[in-house]
Amino acid sequence: MATLLERTGHREEALNEYRTALRYAPHKPLLHYELGKLYEVAGELELAEEEFRAALKLAPRNSEFHHSLGGLFLQRGDPRVAEAELRRAIQLDPRSGESHRDLGRVLRSQGKFVEAIAELRKATRLMPDVESSHFMLGQALHNAGRVEEGQAEVRLAQQLRQKLKDSTLAKLYNNQGNYLLESGQNEAAAERFRQAMKLDPHDPLAHYNYGLALLLQKRLDEAILQFRKVLRMKPDEPDAHYYLGHALLAKGQEAEAIAHLKEAATSKPNDAYAHNAFGIALAQAGDLLGAVRELETARRLEPNNPLFVKSLNCVKDRQHGCVALLQSTDLDVASHLNQQGLELLDQGRLAEAAYDLRKAVQTDPQNAAALNNLGVALRKQGEFEKAAVVLQQALRLRPNDARIHVNLALALQGMHHTSDAITEMKNACEIQPKDSRIRRDLGVLLMETGKWHEAKTELEVALKLDPNSAETHRALGAAYLKVNNVDAAEAELRRALQLDPLSGESHRALGIVLRRQTRLAEAIAEFRRATELLLDDTASHLMLGQALQKAGRREEGEVQLHLAQRLSQRDQNIALAKTYSTLGTELLQGGQMEQAAAKLEEAARLNPEDPLAQYNYAVVLMLQDNLDEAISRFRTTLRLKPDDANAYYSLGRALLAKGSSADAVASLEAAARLMPDDARTHNVLAVALASLEDHSRAEKELQDAHRLEPSNLLFEENLHCLEKGLQGCLLIP
Repeated sequence: MATLLERTGHREEALNEYRTALRYAPHKPLLHYELGKLYEVAGELELAEEEFRAALKLAPRNSEFHHSLGGLFLQRGDPRVAEAELRRAIQLDPRSGESHRDLGRVLRSQGKFVEAIAELRKATRLMPDVESSHFMLGQALHNAGRVEEGQAEVRLAQQLRQKLKDSTLAKLYNNQGNYLLESGQNEAAAERFRQAMKLDPHDPLAHYNYGLALLLQKRLDEAILQFRKVLRMKPDEPDAHYYLGHALLAKGQEAEAIAHLKEAATSKPNDAYAHNAFGIALAQAGDLLGAVRELETARRLEPNNPLFVKSLNCVKDRQHGCVALLQSTDLDVASHLNQQGLELLDQGRLAEAAYDLRKAVQTDPQNAAALNNLGVALRKQGEFEKAAVVLQQALRLRPNDARIHVNLALALQGMHHTSDAITEMKNACEIQPKDSRIRRDLGVLLMETGKWHEAKTELEVALKLDPNSAETHRALGAAYLKVNNVDAAEAELRRALQLDPLSGESHRALGIVLRRQTRLAEAIAEFRRATELLLDDTASHLMLGQALQKAGRREEGEVQLHLAQRLSQRDQNIALAKTYSTLGTELLQGGQMEQAAAKLEEAARLNPEDPLAQYNYAVVLMLQDNLDEAISRFRTTLRLKPDDANAYYSLGRALLAKGSSADAVASLEAAARLMPDDARTHNVLAVALASLEDHSRAEKELQDAHRLEPSNLLFEENLHCLEKGLQGCLLIP
């Protein structure tokens, strides 16, 4: 959490997070180190030194800590201590290019040019694409009188800097374009892809993405040009053949379209859409026999998809204009996927729902219903910013749809943009002024901003529209309490409890009202009922304890206050666990296995109900070959988050490594259902199936993996090995 705060510009909050963490875990060297880095960035070099030395006292053989301390002394103009720390860092980790580079910098500052050149050459060998190493080497060579060599290194540094800048920017534009394309903003996406392509004209992905965005805008000639460029750079790219065939067929260039669609269907034998498009193209050219063959293949691959039934019937009945189905089916596909996604959403299977709904939006960017449902799925997964972007796109298509305004308001509330959320909820109220739930939600939002009187007015309107809503009575009771109308607050809360006697929140709120009226015995009864219904609610136990003590029942009160304190400690542990989980995840991504394991183990201990910490700790354990414990942690992750596709995948890998092939197959099949387009899952599933001698299914999975990533040599080699009957070769997961 602290690292995330620092990256997003909330440095003071990040400092406070680390200071809080250190109060609970002062023996953790990485916390001292990360706090020191923050102090260094803030220019507090003395405090940074203090934290770095504290980290080194706890972990004296950590090369990174020595390196950072050396860099700190270099900033402070003390090359002697800097040199000693950097030499110690290199002694502990001779492969650290950064340490060699910074030692070279220190030596150069002392006029030791020969030694500096030697260190900087090591840095360039270890980090050949890092501009700063070449630049510093160029400077040192120049200082040593080797001007031409120095100029060559400086030129190389300048080239690397420009290359890095272009590559980074191109990647950014590609990512932005994909994000915009997902949310149906095709024109904006096309512009991002065009910019990425301009920066890196030899990247086939940028041309492909640009072509797809153009095709979705019906700019056929431009799209055809881009797909041709992709195929010149990457001739075996099946998706480029598929979309080029689509565009050519729409232009009436049937012969060439057939050639490309045939290539797509051949390269992706399990892709029903490729066979469908190829079949329609053959029908358009008069090859009805071939068309029926391809369309029946499409229907066999996806028997429940109504689009392929429609295509097959059109061709069999020899209707004219079946090619129009390639355009009209986009709408049908989107409608079908939206319906599937909505069903999954209702079942709480959020990851699968989001997958289908994204596909629906990609297929038909004008499908406002799919955009709205995708926004709901993303919001329920906690991805509030992405949800807001998608829902804003839905509103552009349907500005008078109250449901979309409500969902956008809830997403904005999740982002803590309460004033914007209120605006959207008010828009929804204007469209549907007699919807009691919208009025109630608006009242609750107004309460969050302290607008008690305005909130009270909205909640009173909501109650007139639906007098039997317990939630509205409870919210109105809270609003009356805020404006000091205690009698009205009591009446509303008692009515809420008549309608919903099991609402712990209403009992707690009524207890607050009664305590305000010094009716302690009644307040205690309500608080006690709240603690029975909300077992882990810190506030209920705290208020009960305070009321008991005020009533002179000190021992009973102390019991509740101690329980509230334990629950508060649990809440603090959860917050601390988030910090450790974030640190551990970053260490894992950086390859610092032991430190990551320590952080994630601590996160899992502090908050055993956090699936992310359990999963990441399990990954570290698996990488350390601690398979039994890793398997246990992956299973814990799935207990906490049953639709976690990556957990199923990793559990399958661990079980396979343990020799439990049948269990591995079951887990990997679950992963494949959740991630049908993930090539690595199909590959590992194939290996597991082959170990059970189910070679036919293994071959199908490997074909799927190869179809999804045709340029991946591992999948190709595994498929070849299986075709040879595993003679003289092994399948690699």
